Amino acid sequence: MPGRIVAALALGALQVVVQQLNFAQFSDSPLLEGLTACGLLLLGVFVWQQWNHPRPLLRFHGLKEATFRTGLMLYALYYFINNALGYLISRFLQGGLGYPVENAGHLVGMTSLASLGGALIYFRYAGLVSHKKWIFVPGFLLTAFIGGWMASMPPYASTSWLLLPLTLRGLLLMFVALPVANIAFQSFAMELYPHSYRIKNIVKQMAYSFSTATIIVFEQHRVAIHQTNLSTNVSANNPVFGHAMEKLTHHFEQAGQSLSAAHDLALSQILKLVADQSIFMSYLDGFQFIAILSTGAAIFALWQRRID
Repeated sequence: MPGRIVAALALGALQVVVQQLNFAQFSDSPLLEGLTACGLLLLGVFVWQQWNHPRPLLRFHGLKEATFRTGLMLYALYYFINNALGYLISRFLQGGLGYPVENAGHLVGMTSLASLGGALIYFRYAGLVSHKKWIFVPGFLLTAFIGGWMASMPPYASTSWLLLPLTLRGLLLMFVALPVANIAFQSFAMELYPHSYRIKNIVKQMAYSFSTATIIVFEQHRVAIHQTNLSTNVSANNPVFGHAMEKLTHHFEQAGQSLSAAHDLALSQILKLVADQSIFMSYLDGFQFIAILSTGAAIFALWQRRID
């Protein structure tokens, strides 16, 4: 089977899995598990084909370079974290803070313009920094700071709370992606550069897909946990719940509802509040996960001896 077809089938299968995770639990769907296994298997077949082909689409022999392998790992971490952060921010703005799609898009779009300024600054002054590690290690720590800031976001936070972390996210291109690129590709001859760059793009796409899938599964898991924990408070033995039910029931009665209907409406209102709080808390957990992962990425980058 031609390499292009194998690669397309592999990436297509994995992409279908990512898309369907929005509608189904991975562990409850044998189809998604099977597609994941098939996608990974086909991806392995593609790599094996290209490695042994006399005229490959991609020359994977560049992976023999330790610097390139490390650069790819840092790229994968950056793309995973940045994509997960972007996904979470969009979900948080709309589902957690109630921003309309248009307003959320404007806010994210305007703050992302910082990446343009960051790129210009990098190209202008990066030559003055001989050790690029001292750019991308703080870059990962900056991502951890953004995750920590977002994880401490209160409900109904104003836009002013969001401007700093969203603007800093736009600078991650300058702090991580560009210096890593400077290191990862510096050892290749011109004829190998296109192949190495294509490998990087495959890693990028896989990191994006895996990142989205991971965050979706993580979010589903945390929502279930929070909803279970919060639901234990919805009990007649809880005086806070009893007081809230009494107030809401009285409110709906005054609005013209019968006692039975008012009681049902009050209960549904509280259950909706539990669901909303569970979702909001799952977003905060996601940002905590990003902060921890970014800290680990910074330690990994600092630990590397083959790159500087």
